[in-house]
Amino acid sequence: MLINRNFTLLWAGQTLSEIGDYAIGTTLSLWIGVILLRESGDAPLAVSGIAAVTALATMLVGPIAGVFADRWNKRRTLMTADLLRALLMLAAVLVVSRPSPAHDSRATLLLLYAIVLAATVAAQFFNPARFALIQSVVPSQDQNRAAAIGQSTHAIAVIAGPPLAAPLLYTAGIQWALALNAASFLVSCALIRAVRAPHRQKSGEPLPGTGLAAEFADGLRVVARSRPLRTLIVAVVLGTTGITAFNTLGVFFVTEDLDAAPQWFGILEGVLGLGLVAGVLTATRLTHHDPHRLFAWGLLATGTGLAIGANCSGIHPALAVMFLVGIPLAVTYASFTPIIVQAAPPTHLGRVTALINPVERAAALLGATAAGWLAHNSPLTDGPGNGADSHGVGSTLTLAAGLVLATGIYAVWALPRAAQAPHARHSPQTP
Repeated sequence: MLINRNFTLLWAGQTLSEIGDYAIGTTLSLWIGVILLRESGDAPLAVSGIAAVTALATMLVGPIAGVFADRWNKRRTLMTADLLRALLMLAAVLVVSRPSPAHDSRATLLLLYAIVLAATVAAQFFNPARFALIQSVVPSQDQNRAAAIGQSTHAIAVIAGPPLAAPLLYTAGIQWALALNAASFLVSCALIRAVRAPHRQKSGEPLPGTGLAAEFADGLRVVARSRPLRTLIVAVVLGTTGITAFNTLGVFFVTEDLDAAPQWFGILEGVLGLGLVAGVLTATRLTHHDPHRLFAWGLLATGTGLAIGANCSGIHPALAVMFLVGIPLAVTYASFTPIIVQAAPPTHLGRVTALINPVERAAALLGATAAGWLAHNSPLTDGPGNGADSHGVGSTLTLAAGLVLATGIYAVWALPRAAQAPHARHSPQTP
């Protein structure tokens, strides 16, 4: 059992649903890039559209969802979000099962974007509610350990999800990948239903004299007054922009720059997941160290590794580099949650995380759209739409890796100093 029964159930539900998410994310990228829009110069832009839609939904709904996540019964919120996402994935099965979807690729893409948008909206209520519920079922002395386990869950999903994508796509079809995702949400819902939350996790009500706008503004004030949170947000924005740009073009990096079969894309992400597991094992041994320093140095090492990976000339060196990149990246992820928990009062965790997530997604939107545009219109090529070798993927990935590296240098300098500032950690009386 991991920490306690309730956390174990939440962990199992997260593992299943995230495996489904990564399977469908990789499968949609492959299906759009190499089947739906095969031999089309618009493929990179279309693939980046998935990330763009996700970012848009997060930015618009995330901050408001955080207010309700602090108010509502956390367990019931999680179950409802899982059920809605399961239904949406079944709707996606109908979309891709239409006769000859490639003949009307624009309509197919718009329908898939709409489904991804709705599923992401549901996730905006799920994520802060889950975060707040974990803080209530895990003892304070185990919070850092819980964060490391949460990152290991993410790593397991990265390992198990992407390798499933290519076999499902090329043998059973995209329909089975979507069905797998729907099933994972249903099982996650059943596991969360078995969680027995503390009595204080009842359905919340707004305090007298307050409303949605006032509670939202209260969350903004908590972030604005916290120097560690402000510094963390700057690092997250810059780092996420670079990392998302790198990830968005992953399938084209594999097929064009590395001249490998599309199936290697899932394997590359799986190897990255193995590196994340190794990093999680490292992070669990570092839980007593300052999370601000761990985050900063982990980000610096990640940027260095991505810069090396962007200049690999074969799939096998790229696999080795991506494994090594996963180690510091996991340390960075595992340090993220403890920084927030130290800086934000427990009563505002839902709002604070829901405010940070849209900022992160805005950076993801910037990274995804910039990557697609740069790869499509790279000045280092003959121009857009001139074939599979005209996307300028390599130069775009080098720029993205450089941004992550520069962000790591900034974090090493600024984040530990912010943590030492007066009132850097919340007090129990923080409103």
